Amino acid sequence: MSYNISNRRFPVIGTSILLVLWMLSSSACLDLFDDDKQCFDPDDPCPNDMIVDDLGCYRDQCPGDVFWGERVPCFWQGTEEHYYWWTLVGEGGRYMAFVQDMTEESGTEGPIWLYDLESGETRMLTEPDRLCTRLKADGNRIIWIEIGEETEYGPNARDVFVKDVVTGEEWHVPNPDRRWISTHSIGGDHVSVVEVSYISCQGYTHWYQVWVYNLANQERTMVADSLMEENERYRAMNPEVADGKVAYWRQGGLCGADPFSQLRIYDIATREDRLFKEWSYNLSLVNDDSYEFRFDGKWLVYNDRSRFNAHTIDGTRFVEGPVCPFGGCILHLSDGMVAYAMEGEDDLIQMQTYVFDLESEQIMRITDLRPYYDRGAPDYFLDGRLLWGERRGQTISDDCGNTHPGNPGLMLFWKDIEF
Repeated sequence: MSYNISNRRFPVIGTSILLVLWMLSSSACLDLFDDDKQCFDPDDPCPNDMIVDDLGCYRDQCPGDVFWGERVPCFWQGTEEHYYWWTLVGEGGRYMAFVQDMTEESGTEGPIWLYDLESGETRMLTEPDRLCTRLKADGNRIIWIEIGEETEYGPNARDVFVKDVVTGEEWHVPNPDRRWISTHSIGGDHVSVVEVSYISCQGYTHWYQVWVYNLANQERTMVADSLMEENERYRAMNPEVADGKVAYWRQGGLCGADPFSQLRIYDIATREDRLFKEWSYNLSLVNDDSYEFRFDGKWLVYNDRSRFNAHTIDGTRFVEGPVCPFGGCILHLSDGMVAYAMEGEDDLIQMQTYVFDLESEQIMRITDLRPYYDRGAPDYFLDGRLLWGERRGQTISDDCGNTHPGNPGLMLFWKDIEF
């Protein structure tokens, strides 16, 4: 499906031949003096111009359906609404949930909608005036954050809600101190959240607390508090809850202390908080997303510099994943399989999506994108069903000055992954 761009080499023989070659170059994009130039193939079977297909989606005219799954209709194209946070929810990943942005500025807040991947029906899950964002799901339950009132700390408070998409039952996770919620996750009856406040320590510094809330008995338990040890304050970030356990990052180095990074596992029933893996440096100082990892109760998968690694939490297996050259992999985990995006493979510009099976260590390539700025990345992975997005159709140019104009658009696909 990729463009076939090749170098063309022509000896300088005489003026007449040069003239003929110059005339040919206007259509075939041949370069006479620079052997390193790369030009569009005039017989390329994959033109860049976009079409509108029978599902209403903008897409290129490239072949390659062997890599594609089922395409989600682009029901949002041609409208003024904007949609974000594509997420699977429901047993077997039956529904695609998304947020309709209702903010006037650049934002991602609004009511939640469900698209039934089997019937093709679309329905609103929440009331139309609710400002929801950051969707995640486990089974039939979907979790999100809603923006609340302003607080004395500066940012607005946030509230976390959970809803069963089948029964309609809804839960409100308590936030008694009205704090900012930075991250959250759900696993069965358990919800984990990170509450953020601010302390004065060489300037203002975030103060993090990790909590877990039981939807069944309404019990709220603190997992980690970054102020518990005054002389060694740390950041507690990005908890993932599954199978009665919470995995989370602990990063040191606040208030002038020595840096370190730890992955820790907290057992909700026994309240044991054990160190799982430690580094004597901070893996990254960019943002919380750089500490991304995934946890399903058995496997813990995390970015370590430019590759991902996976451990079973009982310590019996370690799997080293592929290298993602530009800052780490975009990770999603389901049923012992890791979906990830790799950018810059083979020195090309596009981003491809793969699935890595941790048991067999086999790799399945999901996308087949052209080497010109196109991007394919996983959006959610639930019960073995992968949802990913592809952005195609960027305007592209070659070394000979020719341009293929594009009309870039997002296409969403889903596929049930089996090895």
